[in-house]
Amino acid sequence: MSDPKRILLLGLAAALPLFVGCSVLKKEPQAPLTAQTEQSFRDRWIETRGAELVAKGSAPSEAQRQAMEEFRNRYGYTNAAKE
Repeated sequence: MSDPKRILLLGLAAALPLFVGCSVLKKEPQAPLTAQTEQSFRDRWIETRGAELVAKGSAPSEAQRQAMEEFRNRYGYTNAAKE
């Protein structure tokens, strides 16, 4: 193999990751949770926690209120907790 061919081959091999979209060069930020996902999580968490409190003897309305308050305290950084 002559020198110009070798240089061309090495140049193409070095440039290949740029053309195929190498993931090392393109880091995409992680997407935040969507409002719908947060709301779904909130609803399921409050339902589960409310059921636990009712099983321990709380009235259903009191259990619901307490579960919502606990969710706000624990997950206050979410948009779902601010609603």
